[in-house]
Amino acid sequence: MMSRLAESHLLEWLPVSACIIKAQFYSKFNKLTFIQVYALTMETEEGKVDKFYDPLQSVLQKVKKHDILLMSGDFNSKSGTSNRNRRSHGNTWDRRDE
Repeated sequence: MMSRLAESHLLEWLPVSACIIKAQFYSKFNKLTFIQVYALTMETEEGKVDKFYDPLQSVLQKVKKHDILLMSGDFNSKSGTSNRNRRSHGNTWDRRDE
């Protein structure tokens, strides 16, 4: 759901795949390109991973240099106890073993 103002500034809405959506908005200074992703885990078969990253790369290459680019989403996420003591951005996922 989108506000009427946001909807009036929407230039493009492109569902690239089941895991990637691109939206482009007109803003006061530049166009804003927003890409939402839900990435596969590294345990996924290599062929499926390529089928995810190839369209993502294609979408990114089409974003103009002067556009504002925002990417958001779940990049290679995995939950569960197997992630104990795994570091991400300087923090540990689970400190119960310390």
